[in-house]
Amino acid sequence: MGEADHLTIAGGVPGIELMENAGRQVADAAGRRWSVRPLTVLCGPGNNGGDGLVAALQVLRIMKSKDQPLSKLAKCWTRFPQLVTNVVVREKRPFTELDGLSKLVAEAEAELKAQGGRMLLRYSGTEPKARLLVEGRDTATLEKWSQKIAETIKRHVGA
Repeated sequence: MGEADHLTIAGGVPGIELMENAGRQVADAAGRRWSVRPLTVLCGPGNNGGDGLVAALQVLRIMKSKDQPLSKLAKCWTRFPQLVTNVVVREKRPFTELDGLSKLVAEAEAELKAQGGRMLLRYSGTEPKARLLVEGRDTATLEKWSQKIAETIKRHVGA
């Protein structure tokens, strides 16, 4: 991930913009995932401390702009089912090079987005695995896309 950050910054995107985007995504994900409770933002090793700080600040910004405590704001968030699939791979070729995968991902993202869901596909930074997270209202839809995408990855680079 660090290399992706460096390349993106070298391509002209300011580091602060990356950090703010990451923080917003963390704050949004936390709001969707957990019920009302005290919120603590912890950051692991690496260059993500700023992301955690921005995530916490984003939550505070939303509370201030809505003039509402987090307990009230959290009531408007619906927790969706998630399905996480890990595929052991023999090599980490760019996903765009895996025939048919980009089309599947686009189709999955469109269907999931229509139901308020999302999808994340990435390679592990520490293990020879592709990691897929699908989230949405309908578990059958999650299982369908997870299976199709995982099978495509296995066919091309599976161990």
